[in-house]
Amino acid sequence: MALQSLRARVGPLLNKLESTVKPAYNATEKVVVEQYDKILKGGEQYVVKDPAEADKLLKKWFYTNLSRIPSGIKQVDHEWSSVKDKLAKRNDLPLTEVGMYALFAAEIYAWFVVGEIAGRGFTISGYKI
Repeated sequence: MALQSLRARVGPLLNKLESTVKPAYNATEKVVVEQYDKILKGGEQYVVKDPAEADKLLKKWFYTNLSRIPSGIKQVDHEWSSVKDKLAKRNDLPLTEVGMYALFAAEIYAWFVVGEIAGRGFTISGYKI
């Protein structure tokens, strides 16, 4: 009994939804299918047709990127050592370079503040000043 009552109430809503959505679907279907075919035809040389090879693709991508980690760590170590050298010789830095670092730090802080304001819905009133 409850199921028939639910069908009686939901049925007209579904019919109305279908009558609203159907014209939009029919209008966009042809365009979307044409775009899909165009994109697929443009990248046809990249499609893997062998199912066994297609199954290996995710593993190949994962392990290829995993193998890049040691070189990234070497780069980070190199950059960290250059930062430590700059900090060790901070008294010898020219004023222009110190000013550039100060402006960079101020810019990072400003973007943080802008992000906080955006996160609060672009209102400043949420802050305790």
